[in-house]
Formats: sequence, C-alpha cells, structure tokens
Amino acid sequence: MNHKFIFLTAAVVPLIGIYFDFGHGLTWVEYTEPEDYLVLIMRLLFLTLIAERIIEFYNLLFRSKKSKVLLAEISKAKKAGTDNVHILEAELLEFRDVTRRQSAMVGFITGALMAIIGIRVFTGMFDFGDASSVQIIMFDLFEVFVMGCIIAGGSKGINKIVSAIEAFAQAGKDNAIKASSAS
Repeated sequence: MNHKFIFLTAAVVPLIGIYFDFGHGLTWVEYTEPEDYLVLIMRLLFLTLIAERIIEFYNLLFRSKKSKVLLAEISKAKKAGTDNVHILEAELLEFRDVTRRQSAMVGFITGALMAIIGIRVFTGMFDFGDASSVQIIMFDLFEVFVMGCIIAGGSKGINKIVSAIEAFAQAGKDNAIKASSAS
C-alpha cells in the first residue's frame, strides 16, 4: 500500500469526522469480569462455525463435482502417462483458487447478513448515549463490514484466541494451586 495514501487517510478522515460531527460521543462499556470477554469470543466462534457450515453447503452443492472430476482426470492422465497432467493440475489449482474466493465471498455475505438482521457482537460493547445519528449510522455500516470480514475469515483465528485465553487461565490456576500448597 502506498505510504502517501496512508498519510492522507490519517490526515483527512479525522477532519471529515469533525465536520460531520462523528467520532466523539461513543464510549466503551466497561466489562468488569473476564467472562464478559469470553462470552464475546464464544459468540464469534459460534457464528463463524455456523457460517462455515453454510460455506461447506455451498461448496457441496456447487463446487465439489468439478473438483472430483478434475482429480479423476489427473489420476487417469498420470496412469496413462500423458503429457497433459500439468495442464490438468494447473486447471485444478485455478479451480481451487476460484473456489476459495467464492467461499470467502459467501462467508462475507453471511456475516454481513447476520449483522444486518441484528446478530451483532460489537454493539453491546459501546454506549451510544452521546453519539450523533451520523456516527451511529457509520458505526452500523462499519460493524456490518467487520462482521462480514470476521465471519468470512472462519473460526480458526477465533479458536486460537480461545485456546490462548484457556491456556492463560489454566496457568493462573496452576500457579494459585502451587502457591496454596506451598503455604
């Protein structure tokens, strides 16, 4: 990405926010318990798992047959020793690349639709009492976009976050047990 574009964006976006009166008035709702954050992450995990099943269903209906046909043709070409194996393998790679892009788009649309119909994760983290109507609209648009991106990304990243939190919590419990047994 061009560094001039980044600098220009960083300079212009706050000015636009001030001009249209958004960017202030939105405050974080303070979570007092670690369980609040875990609930947020578990909601994201649940939603991404649902989206992954939708993506799998899409691939099963519209993409799997051609993949199986290409794999069978590659296998047949390898057994026959023909020269078109590389062409078929390239075609399979291109097919998989298109499938990945389409799957990401299905995931994005699924996440965006979830946010549009009201299944939101981030709205509960903020207090909109002092926010302007433009800011609320911008927040809603941003949340729809972010939810689409998070859901399209799948559950692998969220699983890693949950695993790291569980490991951290377990280490704390283990240290507390060691400290109490040493006393």
